[in-house]
Amino acid sequence: MPGRFDGPPRAAAPLPPALPAPQRGWLPLPRLTLRTQYPLGLFSTWAYAHPDLRALVYPRPDDAPLPAPQVVAAHGGVAHSGPGNDDFHGLRSYHAGDPLRHIAWKAAAHSQVLLTKVFSGDGAAELWFDYDALPAALGREARLSRLARWVLLADAAGAAYGLRLPDRTIEPATGASQRERCLRALALYEGR
Repeated sequence: MPGRFDGPPRAAAPLPPALPAPQRGWLPLPRLTLRTQYPLGLFSTWAYAHPDLRALVYPRPDDAPLPAPQVVAAHGGVAHSGPGNDDFHGLRSYHAGDPLRHIAWKAAAHSQVLLTKVFSGDGAAELWFDYDALPAALGREARLSRLARWVLLADAAGAAYGLRLPDRTIEPATGASQRERCLRALALYEGR
């Protein structure tokens, strides 16, 4: 789809990202035609640019609301198999996106390895987004769109969430790296 972008004279200007993406996955950048009529507009000069770049297109999120945690404890609260904020549970290796306040700095000083403190209790809920738990009637692309929406909503809420696809599992975590990891897995999913 052709587009025209005018830049100011003698200045750099970024191109707006107005490239249509017909499907999710890797999208190569098309050939660009660069043209100028600088300095007086009497002559036109042009050149083709073939950038060796590509963009990863995520699934288009649908409009489904975020699901509630699915496992209920015996006392009526939410059961947690992972992090919380109440009681110290132990240490585990650091994952990108872990809160800095949960890093065990003293242990890291002794072992030269970053470790994260794990807490248990009812302080924080974990969400699992499971491809196979969605209705099969939705189809592959609709399921991926629903999961992309849930990942974005959970990330915006700061909730810990994990993703289960038929070919891989991404353990619950928070932060931008978790969001990117999950969206990348959804964009590149090729299964049923």
